[in-house]
Amino acid sequence: MEKLGIDLKLLIAQIFNFFLFLFIFKKFIASSFLKFLAEEKKKQIEKERFEQEKKIFEEKWQEEKTRMKEELEKEKKTLLKDIHNEADKQKKEILDKARKETDQLRERTKAELEKERIMMEKEMMKKVVDLSINIVNTSLRDYLTESMKKDITQMILKNLKKEN
Repeated sequence: MEKLGIDLKLLIAQIFNFFLFLFIFKKFIASSFLKFLAEEKKKQIEKERFEQEKKIFEEKWQEEKTRMKEELEKEKKTLLKDIHNEADKQKKEILDKARKETDQLRERTKAELEKERIMMEKEMMKKVVDLSINIVNTSLRDYLTESMKKDITQMILKNLKKEN
C-alpha cells in the first residue's frame, strides 16, 4: 500500500478521526441542528399560515371598505336629495310669502291711491266751488244783486253734484 501512496497509520488515524467526529457530531450537534431545522420548518409553516390569515383579513377588510363606501355614497345621495327637497320647499315657502306680501302691499297701495284720489276730488270740488263763487262774486258783482248771486251759486252747486 505504500507503493500506492497510502500510509496505513494515517488511514487508520483518519478513519478514527472520522468516527470520533461522527460520534461528537451525532451526540452534540446533530440533535441541536435537527431541532433548529424543525423549529425553522415550524416557523415557516406558522409564517405561511399567518400570511394566509393576513390575506384573508385584507380581503375581508377590502370588502368591508367597499361596502362602507357604497353605504356612505347611498347615504350621501339620500342626504343631498333631502337637502334639495328641503331647499325647494323653503324656496317655495319664501316665494309664496313674498307673493302674499306683494299682493298685500299692492292692495294697500291701491286703497291709499283710491283714498288720495277721493280726497283730491273733494279738494278739487271745493276749489271749483270756491272758484265759481269767486267768479260769480267778482265778475257779476256789479250787475247782480245778492239774492241773484245766491241763486246762481246754488245752481252751480247742484250741477256739480249731478255730475259726480
